Amino acid sequence: MDDKRVPDLPQDSGQVESGFDVDETIDKVGCNVGTFDPFDPARRARLETELEFLRNYIFRGLNDLKPDYDSPLIAHFRAADFLRVIARCKRLGIPIHGVEIFGPQGQLRAVEIAEENSGDWCVLLVQRYQHRVNLSFCASYTVPNHVLNMSPESLEFLAQV
Repeated sequence: MDDKRVPDLPQDSGQVESGFDVDETIDKVGCNVGTFDPFDPARRARLETELEFLRNYIFRGLNDLKPDYDSPLIAHFRAADFLRVIARCKRLGIPIHGVEIFGPQGQLRAVEIAEENSGDWCVLLVQRYQHRVNLSFCASYTVPNHVLNMSPESLEFLAQV
């Protein structure tokens, strides 16, 4: 997050297309960005910037479970930490587009896609499952330009969220 401004993404259909590998992983952490062209260096750089921001600010200080059954680029959390992720995203206006919940051996337990642009649905989902042990939660996000361009000093409050 140097002093470089992050370029806007081009407007397009909102449809996502990718293979399963790094392209899908990058797409998953920054979904709703349109058709993903793995050969478009600007789009790849943008999505990598979003992933870096999420790791450096939204996921900082939390326990990423890094399960064997998913890409190491996709952050998975227990319910308590995921509630903190939701709170941090809500404070910054980062939409969460979808949430996946996995069992301990990677069994997909639930998938929910946002129908509204608030974190409230995520909180309700986590509350519904938080009593079950050994579940992991992961999500897809889009980090807005104005958030990516915030100074590191202005993001220090997130440690308290």
